[in-house]
Amino acid sequence: MSTDRKILKFKPDVPEARPLIRMTDRVDAAFARERYNLPAIVNPERSSLVDARGRAYDSDPLSACADVNSFLERTDSMVGMPSFIGYASCANLSQDGLMRAGVEGLAAEMTREWIDVNSPNTDWQKAVVEELHKFKIRRLFRKAASMTGYFGCCRVFIDTGTRDPDELKTPLVLSKQTVVSGSLRGFIPIDPALMFPGMYNASDPISPWFYRPMTWYALGREIHASRFLHFIQNEPDSILLKPVYNFGGIPQVQIALDYLVHFTGTREAAARLLKKFSLTVFKTNMQGILYGEDDSDIIRRLRYFARNRDNDGVEVIDNEDEDILQINTPLSGVTDIVRQALEMLSAVFRMPVTKYLGISPGGMNATGESDMNNWYDYVAGQQVSVCDSPLDVVIKLMELNRFGDIDPALTYSWRPLKKTTEAEQANINKVKAETDSVLIMSGTIAPEESRKRLSEDADSGHANIDPKNVPPPPEGNIGEEFGADLP
Repeated sequence: MSTDRKILKFKPDVPEARPLIRMTDRVDAAFARERYNLPAIVNPERSSLVDARGRAYDSDPLSACADVNSFLERTDSMVGMPSFIGYASCANLSQDGLMRAGVEGLAAEMTREWIDVNSPNTDWQKAVVEELHKFKIRRLFRKAASMTGYFGCCRVFIDTGTRDPDELKTPLVLSKQTVVSGSLRGFIPIDPALMFPGMYNASDPISPWFYRPMTWYALGREIHASRFLHFIQNEPDSILLKPVYNFGGIPQVQIALDYLVHFTGTREAAARLLKKFSLTVFKTNMQGILYGEDDSDIIRRLRYFARNRDNDGVEVIDNEDEDILQINTPLSGVTDIVRQALEMLSAVFRMPVTKYLGISPGGMNATGESDMNNWYDYVAGQQVSVCDSPLDVVIKLMELNRFGDIDPALTYSWRPLKKTTEAEQANINKVKAETDSVLIMSGTIAPEESRKRLSEDADSGHANIDPKNVPPPPEGNIGEEFGADLP
């Protein structure tokens, strides 16, 4: 083993150098794999990619990960804890139909209704919406959400046009001094398998960079963390697990893998049982055959019977020496077992069966309104936890790229996923109208205020009326005309 390696030592009397953990300048790949055993972010069997200095991108060690990973390996073998299956395995699982149904279904729901941009300045608001369409942000978030489900995280590079190595290492500050109007080129999602952390704080728990990489290496190119949009799902709370998952989240496909394996085994066992649930026993004299006599005649008879056996077939046997017995395995309950295994897989994705499979299979409980409401609540929670922070950065970038400034009054909100039917909306409008009528008759509000509410309510059916143009009251008693007792 080569010992030609340089280890960065920190001086206790230099506090500025202590918080940062840096990669060694020269590394022996075999030593790195044996000593540090980094998370399996790439296929370990393939040869490492090497930069101009001969450093392996996928095997450079992080000093702070060494003891943590060694500890996790020991505890994993002792108590059977699950460990990261690696990005290569996650990529393979993305080809499974049931995995894709769960991950892609959640990603599609998270971006199905998208967002509303609100601002007192309507021109500014329309311009930001145009920028979102121009850079295809909705499609970007859809892809990022699916990659997050497969790999636990997705990092999207903010392309401002620069490729200068020194500038890429500097923070990207969201201000008109650093992001010039018209300088934004787009957004580039980078596969998590091509990225690994550069340096982070591992000694000061109150530091904002504690176990949070300050820079990232994208196949050897060092880039500051602020130049990425970070999408993370199922982020582990313990710092012991953060380096193991490459400072991302636990992939949803890894969480569902155990349930997929059990369902696949159950389904295959049921399929084998359907092929062999019926066994025909042909009773005959086996004494001679067991002692080496010619068995061609009995073998020929069995083949003929197996080939031509059906409900219309007739078998002729010897009255004294032969008999036929049918043994059937009962199939009752097999369907329920398979369906229950499939329901567990749906439960892991927190998705109703009708959303997960597209249909409600026979025997399963029909998905009710409460199930759909729970699903929409879960999706709304994922929108906030996974997409809110990147979306806030994107909105500011859209403003800076278009106007060179940020409007603090501009906000955004996720549109509700549940759609109100026409009958439900009609009942809602009826209740609102009756409430306005009571308030007007009691003198609490004026008719103009009721008309203003109608004009501002997009679902009222009267959104285009002029609030100030109040029609005169109808002549006569309305109650007598329609045969009703109105207040």
